Amino acid sequence: MKREFPHNPIVAVGGVILKNEKVLLVKRQNPPDKSMWSIPGGAVELGEALSEAVQREINEECGIKVDNGQIIAVIDKIYSAKSGVLYHYEIVDFEFKDFIGTPHPGSDALDIRFFTFNEALNCKTVATSVKELIEKIYIHSIAKKSPLYLTYKI
Repeated sequence: MKREFPHNPIVAVGGVILKNEKVLLVKRQNPPDKSMWSIPGGAVELGEALSEAVQREINEECGIKVDNGQIIAVIDKIYSAKSGVLYHYEIVDFEFKDFIGTPHPGSDALDIRFFTFNEALNCKTVATSVKELIEKIYIHSIAKKSPLYLTYKI
């Protein structure tokens, strides 16, 4: 699947993993958002359900197993370049309040750790989309009844 200058948007998933009022973030190894802290996740593979994809991606990036997530956000992330759209992701984020295993950096992560919501909001290297998601859902409880919808054109 061509990620840079794609012909179509790429469907992706993310897992918001919570523990004791903290959120698990990974430091991205690859673009986009390379070296930024973000929600673990990645592209959905052909023939894979969203729930299967988020479980696989979390296991690959964090070394943990999750189950029974709830969709909390849908995010458009479109990165532009002079010659067109560099990246275009449609991301479905799931929330998980339980997991099995001890988190450790996996295949696409430079580092991994739990952040308090305030630490994440005040960290310069946490992705803007993550900060907005935390602020709207966990600080201000804006989108508790239906998924939050966010659009980023970068």
